[in-house]
Amino acid sequence: MRVGVNTLGLGIGYGDEEDVYIRRALACMRDAQSNTSFVLFTSPANHDSFEGWERIRVDVPDASKALARAVGAAAVDCLCTSLRAAPPDGTTPLVLYEMDVAAVVRDAGASRWRGAGRIKRLRQLCQNAHAVVAPSRAVQQAFLDGLDVALDRVLVAWAGADAVLAEPQPGFVQEPYILLVGSTDRGGNVAQTVEIIKRWEDAIPHGFVVVGRSGDEEPGDWGDRVLRLEDVPARQLGALYQHCDLFLCPGDYSGTAVHVIEAMRAGARIVAARVGAIPEVAGRVPVYFEPGSARSMMGAIRRALEDTAEERAECAKAAAARAVEFTWERCGWRMLHAFRSL
Repeated sequence: MRVGVNTLGLGIGYGDEEDVYIRRALACMRDAQSNTSFVLFTSPANHDSFEGWERIRVDVPDASKALARAVGAAAVDCLCTSLRAAPPDGTTPLVLYEMDVAAVVRDAGASRWRGAGRIKRLRQLCQNAHAVVAPSRAVQQAFLDGLDVALDRVLVAWAGADAVLAEPQPGFVQEPYILLVGSTDRGGNVAQTVEIIKRWEDAIPHGFVVVGRSGDEEPGDWGDRVLRLEDVPARQLGALYQHCDLFLCPGDYSGTAVHVIEAMRAGARIVAARVGAIPEVAGRVPVYFEPGSARSMMGAIRRALEDTAEERAECAKAAAARAVEFTWERCGWRMLHAFRSL
């Protein structure tokens, strides 16, 4: 079987949920199924980051039509693509996935004159797709709520975490610090959160480590309390999780909860907004706060920092035990199942 994968919307660097999810799932699918080949349709920006894969670069500006032509010429058996970036036309069977269905529906309906037609097209794409994949039950439910896709039509393939994150690593950053992982795109709330916590300097004198790709809310100057890293190898990422006083996940939404799974695997103390897939995958492990409430977030941070050593050790043990349920190998096999009946 020859599977095409639309990577046009993926960036480079670490932090974006979709980028982490697709890259890791792809690697595991390739390792698990030697009789399935993959051809990646890349953008000029990310083409070099997929070295080692069969790839076809699709130039912009007319990416959607150029993608449809490239897919046809590559003679793939199906195209795996996000719902947001699915080509408008073509006869190649689609395997659709999405990280945040509600945002896709909201963006499609934003136009007063064309919104209804765009949402109708999204519903038609899902109806005609060979398969629909969600990274969590939260996203599976969003497909039903937003686009009337029956639950039994949506295969759930949960994100994972690399086992290396659990291997003890020496620290390489001055402690104590609070860790944030994720791109600084709108909705991630990374830069805004750092500024909010800085105002509490007397109560929370920690430094900050921010890991992830630069996005549209990247500040020009983080200040001297912040170590900014756009990309780190897996072992160094594990060290950052293992030695932080807490891992903070402040985003408005997380369809995969992938960074929370990573933090659990490494045994970090977690503070997170109660949104998206996070309660589903993490259960009672994090200290939760209400999204959009700085007061609630600060209360959760202070509560987590007041844990005794015994409490932290017990929480780390529970987190690691829960995290082993989520592996990239399992995610890859679940996604491969979506292609099998072609």
